[in-house]
Amino acid sequence: IPPPPVRGIGTGGGFKMQIQDKSGAGMIALQDATNAVINQARQEPGLVQVFTNYTIGTPQYFADIDRTKVRMLDVPIGNVFDALQIYLGSSYVNDFNFLGRTYRVTAQADYRYRDEREDIARLRTRSSTGAIV
Repeated sequence: IPPPPVRGIGTGGGFKMQIQDKSGAGMIALQDATNAVINQARQEPGLVQVFTNYTIGTPQYFADIDRTKVRMLDVPIGNVFDALQIYLGSSYVNDFNFLGRTYRVTAQADYRYRDEREDIARLRTRSSTGAIV
């Protein structure tokens, strides 16, 4: 097994890079600059599987949390954010061992419960009293 090209990263690792829009040129210009960097990096023989997760075509929504209503329902605000993260994204739970292997446990709602914008309004969490709201 050959040693890793960059000490400390390993043979299967890599590195991350962030591109910032410090001039305020906007999302389209940032996408174009990101694609230019990616395309140039792909020309380098020492770099493989160069990609970006940034795309302006991905839907993004702003969730305006009614904090007054949250307090009125006696729900800790952290529960609201946890519900959003777990249902719409994912959350690491723990690891467990089975038959000599370690498995990672991640909580996430099934895609059919988080596929549409309207699904956000159907999310539920617990209040401080334990009631589902």
